[in-house]
Amino acid sequence: ITMFNRGAERIFGYAADEVIGRSLALLLPSRSVSAHEKVVQDFGASSIRSRRMAERGAVAGRRKDGTEFPAEVSISKASSSQGLTFTAILRDISTSIQAEEALRDRNRRLRLALTAGQMGMFELDGLGRTTSRDETARNLLGLREETAAPLPQDFFERVHPDDRATVRTQVQAFLKEKGEASIEYRIALPDGTIRWIAAHAVHEDSVHGKRERAVGVVRDITERKNIEAALEARVAERTVDLQREIQQREEAQAALIRSQKLQAVGELAGGMAHDFNNLLTVITGNLELLGLRQLDDKARDLIRRADEAAKMGARLAGRLLAIGRRQRLQPVSLNLNELTRSMTEMLTRTLGDTVEIGSTLEADLWPALADVSEVENAILNIAINARDAMPNGGKLIITTANKSLGADDVVGESGLRPGEYVMLSISDTGTGMPPEVLARALEPFYTTKSGRGTGLGLSTIYGFAKQSGGHLTLYSEVGRGTSVRLYLPRVLSSGVMGETVAPVRTQIAADGETILVVEDNDEVRAVTVKRLDSLGYRVIKAEDGVGAVRILQSAVHIDLLFSDVMMPGGLSGFDLVRWVREHKPRIKVLLTSGFTGEVARNGNSDLSDVEVLRKPYAIAELARAVREALDPT
Repeated sequence: ITMFNRGAERIFGYAADEVIGRSLALLLPSRSVSAHEKVVQDFGASSIRSRRMAERGAVAGRRKDGTEFPAEVSISKASSSQGLTFTAILRDISTSIQAEEALRDRNRRLRLALTAGQMGMFELDGLGRTTSRDETARNLLGLREETAAPLPQDFFERVHPDDRATVRTQVQAFLKEKGEASIEYRIALPDGTIRWIAAHAVHEDSVHGKRERAVGVVRDITERKNIEAALEARVAERTVDLQREIQQREEAQAALIRSQKLQAVGELAGGMAHDFNNLLTVITGNLELLGLRQLDDKARDLIRRADEAAKMGARLAGRLLAIGRRQRLQPVSLNLNELTRSMTEMLTRTLGDTVEIGSTLEADLWPALADVSEVENAILNIAINARDAMPNGGKLIITTANKSLGADDVVGESGLRPGEYVMLSISDTGTGMPPEVLARALEPFYTTKSGRGTGLGLSTIYGFAKQSGGHLTLYSEVGRGTSVRLYLPRVLSSGVMGETVAPVRTQIAADGETILVVEDNDEVRAVTVKRLDSLGYRVIKAEDGVGAVRILQSAVHIDLLFSDVMMPGGLSGFDLVRWVREHKPRIKVLLTSGFTGEVARNGNSDLSDVEVLRKPYAIAELARAVREALDPT
């Protein structure tokens, strides 16, 4: 070594005077000495004057502390009288080697991440030309390898037709605005497969001579999209189910409120009917007593008119009881097909020529358990309502059908229980009802017929249906008509018969027969006493149960206790019957009430054998009931 500059001192760690005059082997690893000598000899013997830096690759050097480092060397030779002189310029490339290794490591890690994530890389230049695209990207996009050219037309042709315009617009915006962009789109592969692709790209400006470019990645997100679509479909399905459940609950709640409202009004109507029947009992009783006198024809005509009005009042009271489900029914096994056919002629005359009547009757219709007169009344009332809803004429369709209703079929219909029913449907093509009218159509006294309706038609039919163990539903749309469906229970036994009335026995009072009349209403008590007196009975009266017990405890002979059911003072008619049966069992009993026997007997089923004569009653009915009570079979 004949020269060793400061740069060499910094690289090798030796001072110049430590190496000048010594062998070059001092600066080489021992393993490289012989090989280096051979290279120098060959270079010296060759005609080559110099070798450029790193022309023969990196060589290894050894520092003073014994550590090794990679280096690049350029070498030249010169001849003199003293022989060949070699000049070497050396550069420590440890940092470059480390940086390259780190880059290679990062690239390996990146490739591993891209592979694990099934992502491909691509690169675009500033003109939007594809400069590189790895194999994964090409496979994902279904493209062949491209050279530097604008985004190929077949790339856009791969994009799903529904997404193509959007993707083209987003790519052009990215190339124009630079920055960063992410897009998701569908592609159609050559085999017809539809895949979802997500692309993300970042723009890099030209810096320090580097060209402007954009780099990005693409990955297949089909599975994620499928999961999202399935989830959205499930959410939509559950939303529909939830909305349906909410609607059913709202309908059930509305039906329950409607049912409770009708029940409350029914209770009120029933109470009104009870009081009304007491008044009618007084009126009809006095009219009958008056009719027993010697009167001229004019007076008898007045009595007849008053009696007819009283009977009309009794029918109105019956409707009120129907609303409260308290009227007396006589259910029988009924063929609704035959009933419908028998009423067709009457309906034709009632509805007029402008209404066409049609029917769809089930061939093997089950027998229904219902009161014939109430069903006839229901058909007539519904048909008249339908006629009024078709002022310009229309069509009335009567349908019968067997209905087996399960739990799901009765959701939202409060009071309609699962079971087997016979359905009678009456539909019209009239004006229909708006929702606010439909919601109140079954309410007692509600009517849209100004001055012409009582509002007791549908509410009465509804009360009859519920008391029969059935139900009534309404369906209506404005401009499309209305359908009323009456559900009546199916007769499951061929032995079901209506109630029978025993033949009327003699109505003559025996000598000395005494009746104790117990009635809190003064007028009813007075007319009852007069009626019984006219029938030949000896009558004793009491105004309440306590007074009656006092009379019964006395020595007075009594053959029959005739008592109202509902009275003040803590003792009802049924309480009196129990007292008599315990203390005076020879005395016969008969009760009366403004309610039907079934309702009046509520909570007193142990006394089901006691007849309850319903007010108002004619003197003939009173005579029969008294006689049957005194002379039981």
